[in-house]
Amino acid sequence: MDNLKATAHIVKHVLEEDKRTRNSDSFLYLKVLEYIAERSDCPDLKSLTVPPLPAEYEGIRLPAL
Repeated sequence: MDNLKATAHIVKHVLEEDKRTRNSDSFLYLKVLEYIAERSDCPDLKSLTVPPLPAEYEGIRLPAL
């Protein structure tokens, strides 16, 4: 239950900080990943293959995550 509360807090923070996340679930997902990566021992998120795909979902008309 604590993980769910922490996730809800992160999502709320990201939604408040970046208005673009309010219109795209994929962009919100990407920004949440960036938020978590900045605060953990994760490698640089931009070096992974994850960021380009959600950012391009709408442009290539794939369904959102």
